[in-house]
Amino acid sequence: DGWEGMRPGVPAGLACIAGVLLDRGADERVALVAAGRSLRYGELRPAVAARAADLALPPRSLAVLTGPAGIEWIVSYLALLDAGHIPLLAGDDPGPLVEAWHPDVVITASADRVAVDRSPRDPRRVEPQPDLALLMSTSGSTGSPKLVRLSHRNLASNADAIGAALGLTADDCGVTSLPLHYCYGLSVLHSHLAAGARIVATTASVVDPCFADAVRTHGVSSIAGVPHTFDLAEAAGPDRILGPSVRLLTQAGGRMDPAAQERWRARAAANDAEFVVMYGQTEATARMAFLPPRLA
Repeated sequence: DGWEGMRPGVPAGLACIAGVLLDRGADERVALVAAGRSLRYGELRPAVAARAADLALPPRSLAVLTGPAGIEWIVSYLALLDAGHIPLLAGDDPGPLVEAWHPDVVITASADRVAVDRSPRDPRRVEPQPDLALLMSTSGSTGSPKLVRLSHRNLASNADAIGAALGLTADDCGVTSLPLHYCYGLSVLHSHLAAGARIVATTASVVDPCFADAVRTHGVSSIAGVPHTFDLAEAAGPDRILGPSVRLLTQAGGRMDPAAQERWRARAAANDAEFVVMYGQTEATARMAFLPPRLA
């Protein structure tokens, strides 16, 4: 279908989301920033290849990935995709997922190290579909936890569609204002890397002074939030997320009160920015509909 990104660990004839995320950024452009460290795309690609080689996992391994947002988490995630493995993204307590799904490996990425806990391959294992790229937890509308299966095609199409809808370019800079094991937070990472842009990785809340400092220091241009994110920012002071570099605020992850939408639309407009209301489902990879700001 004209996709770039064939990878050695992915079955022949299938494109890989890792190619979309890794191959579009210019070598000299910064891809990731976190805790005083940065990686350019020209450095990220070999770091991902080295991490995949260090993991040395059996083909098509199921890998639970946990830990805070940071360069080590992102490099590990991209390495799994690049090598054709299947990440299962977990929050702070991966135990229930490990018990239910018997992964080949549990990878815990912290700010400065990666811990790898390997297990013998489960003899009950069912061979995964060739195009399966990623597993993410969701409660859907039922409140009952389950896994959503996402293909390489799902992820690539969604990242490009979000980038096109929001007009993302290589000059943009996103920030991990939402957890990366949450589909909305992960889609921020995907859509920016697919545009050859950069991402500031932080675990700070939007109300923390260090979050506002990161927005200003690194020229963050796009901030994503759920309704609670904007409630927190409103209580702490909207200037925490409306730095001079910010051109785009996006909201999804639940219905926002129309009066709050209007307040944030007006604040964004007063700062030469746009407020974009969006809707998504884990089952559709992430965000799947948006309201153009001019119609808000």
